[in-house]
Amino acid sequence: MGYELSIDDFGSGYSDMALLNVMPFDVMKLDRSLLVAAEGSHRMRTVVKHAVQMAEELGMRVLCE
Repeated sequence: MGYELSIDDFGSGYSDMALLNVMPFDVMKLDRSLLVAAEGSHRMRTVVKHAVQMAEELGMRVLCE
């Protein structure tokens, strides 16, 4: 039908990694708080890097708020 599913605010609130297994998301929208935290933390940069890698391996596009 041409619809896409997005998981919004990934990395905060109710966006649970378990949802990635049960819903065929097309787009992962990373929460802005992850990017802000990654600016000053090597550990958070690693988390963000691997979240992006995971999304791409699952066939999703990644957007950053």
